[in-house]
Amino acid sequence: MEHRFCLLALFAVSGWSSAAFTVLRRTTCGMFHARRESILPISSSNSDDVSMQESLSSSILKKDLLSVIPELPFGAPATNLTTSPETCLEIERKVSNLELLTPLPPLLKSAKAVEVLDGDWQLIYSDASEITRISKLPLGFRLGPVFQPIDVAAGRFENQAFIKHRLLLVSGHTRVVADFFLAALGETNSAGVVNIGERANVKFQKIIFTLRRLLVLPTFGKIRKTAVPNGPAEQKGIIPCIDVTYLDDTFRISRGGDGSLFILTRPCTKKPLPMLSKDTVENIVVGPESPTFDASVDILPSPAFKTKHETDAVADTISKQPIDISIPYDAAAKLAYESSDKSMDYPAFKIKFEADAVADIIFKQPIDVSIPYDAAAKLAYQSSDKSMDYPTFKTKFEADAVADIVAKKVSSL
Repeated sequence: MEHRFCLLALFAVSGWSSAAFTVLRRTTCGMFHARRESILPISSSNSDDVSMQESLSSSILKKDLLSVIPELPFGAPATNLTTSPETCLEIERKVSNLELLTPLPPLLKSAKAVEVLDGDWQLIYSDASEITRISKLPLGFRLGPVFQPIDVAAGRFENQAFIKHRLLLVSGHTRVVADFFLAALGETNSAGVVNIGERANVKFQKIIFTLRRLLVLPTFGKIRKTAVPNGPAEQKGIIPCIDVTYLDDTFRISRGGDGSLFILTRPCTKKPLPMLSKDTVENIVVGPESPTFDASVDILPSPAFKTKHETDAVADTISKQPIDISIPYDAAAKLAYESSDKSMDYPAFKIKFEADAVADIIFKQPIDVSIPYDAAAKLAYQSSDKSMDYPTFKTKFEADAVADIVAKKVSSL
């Protein structure tokens, strides 16, 4: 597909006729894919029979295709990276057969096809790089369901991808907001395929990354960042497009401009988020200072975005939590252990350290046996390079101790 950005790019828009002849095109797998354009009228005497036969055939082929597409955890779509090569070839073969039986004419030639396109869809399989890149995320993150709600009347759609951590500590989603319009007959895409009326051209507007939960705490959508689409299509000045090769009430197959494959069904258990209103989208500011995003190479918009995003998320969580700023009772033992040769493990060292401290105090009686509040600071100062005086060092030490405790409090949540 010419356009690769965001945690996913456009998957679909597809459909065409029910009758006669076959045109061959080469897909990215090096295979030939057959397509039909209606050129022969069906007589009224046998049109119902033909329609019923094709409906039964397509129903059988759909069930056969669905049976070989694996189901993944969190509801993520299967891809050619999560599926065996043999199964991928089987999926491609079954898709090619089903595309021959699409019950509706091309979008440009059928108001019914455009009407059927409207509504919510869920991606169940794709070999497009913008999908495969996020199918195996690092650091324990997992791709969840990928949806595409479409508003045909407004000429708008969203690609929504949900992300979760395998320990369910963090979750979020991304929206790719876009406009679309039907392409003119005869246009040729990057794969050299001529449009027969099944193509939609796309204008990607904004990418919105939202952190929904952090450390099991809801963020209420307040941790949100936006990016400017900057995929290969934008970089080359090409209009992204996608061809619709099969469409009925519950099932869609689409081919990207580079021949990549998208298979979608109507959502069953989980549903997409409501689409943002046009006014809401227009009020979300992206400008020259906003990060850009190219899904063919990026997982997040940019290193600077990632750093600021994480910093903002942690700061927001800390600001909402009560924090214990007390100094641990064994601070002195820990500081002494850090200055030791570590010839024994810390639990054993701590017992010996405390026993020695008690013995020393008893030996020096009558002496106040309480441990000074700043004992830890004094021990640390004795182990330092003494580049500053003790009062200054003590102030800095206590500030660092508080910061360390805050960090451990956050990491333990």
